[in-house]
Amino acid sequence: MRFQIMYSGASHGSFLKMFIDKFSKLSPPLEGSAFSKDASKTVHGLLNWSGLVTKDHPLDEYPYYHNIDDAEFIHNEPGPTANDPVDFYILVTISTDDLLFLERITHIRAGATNLNIDGKYTKFTKNYLEYFDTKSLENLYGVEHSDEDPIVPQFIVRDWIKLGFLNPNKMGYITRTKTLIQHMPKNCVTFPVGAFWNTDKFIENIKILNNKINAQIEINNESINVHKAFVNRLQKIDTINRCNTVIDCLKNKTSYDITQLDTVEQAFISAYVELTYDFIKMPLYGWFENTQDILDYIKWYPQHYKAMNGNLPKFNNINNPFYLHKHGKKA
Repeated sequence: MRFQIMYSGASHGSFLKMFIDKFSKLSPPLEGSAFSKDASKTVHGLLNWSGLVTKDHPLDEYPYYHNIDDAEFIHNEPGPTANDPVDFYILVTISTDDLLFLERITHIRAGATNLNIDGKYTKFTKNYLEYFDTKSLENLYGVEHSDEDPIVPQFIVRDWIKLGFLNPNKMGYITRTKTLIQHMPKNCVTFPVGAFWNTDKFIENIKILNNKINAQIEINNESINVHKAFVNRLQKIDTINRCNTVIDCLKNKTSYDITQLDTVEQAFISAYVELTYDFIKMPLYGWFENTQDILDYIKWYPQHYKAMNGNLPKFNNINNPFYLHKHGKKA
């Protein structure tokens, strides 16, 4: 029996591999620490893997799913090879509801980019520029991919991320997931990435997975505590629902301090405002102190600016030329 996990960067494929290998009755005891010494990472390292579970990122083109390319077996023979059959693929899926938190942790985890985008300036490393599709940074903002790592102000980074939240169904995580679901092999099951961020949801989905693939994963105090330890190591997990609170305060017209929102959260709230309040364009530079400031901004937004929001199709029931131009349409 062998299971292969297919997952996108930062979607916790390493932890799922460890959890199944450690607590499945089909594998021998897994010795060693379940976590990396680096607090920003989990289970990246060589343990005495049984070979029951392997993991890798999907291919960039059809057939997308493939047999093992798990570097953790290079120095850990014997391990599975491409000649060993996969009984079940486990695809970690991502929905639009997952994007906010995933974007918040991706920049500091995926591909070990360790990028800090919450300071006044962000230094985009070569590793980051190679890992992510950053062509729009150059096309929209003139950020050149030169030999030296470009340094970009926070307000540009926020605006760039906001563009994704304005059209979440076209974000890479979502289009990738849709493609992978469309081309799933018959022996493929799914596991939602959002389940990793809450122990009750995780255990519930592990039980569902268990029933589908018969991995004989034991759910006991030890396995539950391992997941709790995993959650406790996730950066920013304590504020996973903070933007929901901000949106509730905007809806209820109450004041709430938003000075501590990180860059991705600011981008998310900016996109929410532009998609919710007709013809409002959030400021490029600076940020608000509280939700009342945003409400005031919306209330007093000048009428002669309102046609400039290219995200909305009409202004006073007239076709918005900025929207038409953006989408390549004629008046």
